[in-house]
Amino acid sequence: MNDSVTLQQHTHLESTDVTALRASEPTERAVLRVLAIAHRHQISPVELLENLAKDLRNRNQRSKVKQLASAIRSGVQISEAIGQVPGVIQPTTCLALRLSNNDVFQKKGSRGQLAQTFRQLLDGDELSGEDYANRSLGTSFLGTFTRTMFCLFLISFLMIFVMPTFEKMFVEFGLRLPAPTQWLFVISSWLADYGALIFMIFFWIYVIQKIFKTPRFRAILSERGGRLLAWRKVVMPDVARLHTLLAIAMESNAIERGIATLSVEYPKRSIRSKLARANQKIGLGASVWSALREHGLLSARETKSLASASSPETQVWLLRWSARERQDRKARWSGILRRSVSIFMTCLLAVVVGFTSVAVFMPLVSLISGLS
Repeated sequence: MNDSVTLQQHTHLESTDVTALRASEPTERAVLRVLAIAHRHQISPVELLENLAKDLRNRNQRSKVKQLASAIRSGVQISEAIGQVPGVIQPTTCLALRLSNNDVFQKKGSRGQLAQTFRQLLDGDELSGEDYANRSLGTSFLGTFTRTMFCLFLISFLMIFVMPTFEKMFVEFGLRLPAPTQWLFVISSWLADYGALIFMIFFWIYVIQKIFKTPRFRAILSERGGRLLAWRKVVMPDVARLHTLLAIAMESNAIERGIATLSVEYPKRSIRSKLARANQKIGLGASVWSALREHGLLSARETKSLASASSPETQVWLLRWSARERQDRKARWSGILRRSVSIFMTCLLAVVVGFTSVAVFMPLVSLISGLS
């Protein structure tokens, strides 16, 4: 009964799910559209890719698309050619195509599975739910950070160029300065001495961040397990991406071969090593789901559901549902983080402004009272 209900929902989930692998970059989507058209009409994509390269304005992207067309023209299989030109398509997208492609598993019906994978990668708007959440998170952080830094810059300007005048005026009137005002003048003097150095530090942080933003440095950091840029992909966990790829392999009726392929080519080393150990267990006779569970790639509930499913179609649905659930859970935590950071920055700014106002107006009130 549960399996029948699940199978009735399978098509709906497949058509509306925001998968972990959906392409969002314009050039990547354009290349995938060309490959999908060539696959549907059973023609070579070489000429289409060459025409696409002529329309690209970015020289680097144009060069990569031309390299891809040249590799396919030389007789290399499309999925292998994509792997030979890093950057033209994301690694996980390339794996999804390989797991669906006829030249990988030689399974009957995989041609239709490849067309379905193309539809899933290109389905919906260019900005997928994951990318929207990522950009929303990044935009929220950037907006909060920009507003806070602008206000802090104004306060620093006042403390460097205006506070010395107030200090001189208070000393001339012989006022006894309260502790907050004395602290404020100490900070003002410190900023006057080291403000330029602080500005240079922030400037170089900005420059280094721009350098790390390039695909080459991001790939190096990802391959070496670096977490410097992990905040850029906080919405979709790697395990959710893996479950989507396993669902594609399951649809191709080659889950064991798919795990073997992923254990060699999955882009993240930690996941790749777990898949390699699970693949060894499977080779020794262990079940697929228990091996994945043993190495932390499935939860106990997911393992039980997949093992008790009565058909491969149900298992495919369960894997896609698991990926979506993990994505939604991560998105909720990202929303909490976004709001928490925004509240913290606002409170920090309020404390700084409040302290500065109190420190300045306390001696002013004393001065006005004395003059009156």
